[in-house]
Amino acid sequence: MRCSTILLGVSGLSFVLLSACGPQAGQQPEPVVDGPTGAEADVAAITRVNVELIEAFNAGDVSAAVALVMDDAVDLPPQRPAVIGKEAIREFLQSDVDQFTMDFADEIVEVEVAGDLAVVWTNYTVTLAPKGGGEPIKSKGKWLKVLKRQSDGSWKFSRNIWNSDIPPPERPAS
Repeated sequence: MRCSTILLGVSGLSFVLLSACGPQAGQQPEPVVDGPTGAEADVAAITRVNVELIEAFNAGDVSAAVALVMDDAVDLPPQRPAVIGKEAIREFLQSDVDQFTMDFADEIVEVEVAGDLAVVWTNYTVTLAPKGGGEPIKSKGKWLKVLKRQSDGSWKFSRNIWNSDIPPPERPAS
């Protein structure tokens, strides 16, 4: 008897709670949101930001590229010191844009989202054509990007590190 009383009580409470959650008489139901939600929406947004970055590089648009970077971002380029802060990254990119026309391609291998942080692994190819003439420089390699979700829900780059798959030239024996 006690079991059936508890079941009736739980059933009645469930009905009351479900009724309270639904639309009241004369109200429209909540709209159903089409499209990705949660992690899928994050991956889609991060993918868009990544595409915007590559488009900015290819257009030589330093301002557009830097707009996607956090104020305290850090770039860790190969064979160079760390580039710390948005303005230092602007100068670093501007130096490259002043010297080269860039043709980047970037393929996402993996996106991992954990709360307000995301890690993106991409494989890149790039051709840097010297603006002063000369042979283009071609490279391909791996790029690891850390992004942080901003208070408005957008994603910005926080840390970047990349390296080439092309081995360095052999050094002459000493």
